[in-house]
Amino acid sequence: MSPEQEMERARQAQRLLEDPLFKAAREDVYGQLRAARISAPTTDANLHSSLILMEQMADRFFGYFQQMAQTGQFAQLHLDELEQRRRGLAERLKSYATWGRNGL
Repeated sequence: MSPEQEMERARQAQRLLEDPLFKAAREDVYGQLRAARISAPTTDANLHSSLILMEQMADRFFGYFQQMAQTGQFAQLHLDELEQRRRGLAERLKSYATWGRNGL
């Protein structure tokens, strides 16, 4: 995937993360899982294990969007670095064209 494509996915992920409906859904899911864990009988080990697995899956689901947003930030840094290198090379070539070898 190109850095531009990664940045577009990152923008989409960031929009989702900031969307009030998505935030409400996340809070609701975690709230329901917490309530279920609190109300589960302490003797029901299978239920507790299932709730832990559900929380882990919720973490993975919501974490995916966070990871996509971060990947886009890294892609932007990479593109910025490439642009700085390109500008530096262009300036050196311009200097060489103007002053010759002694200009470097």
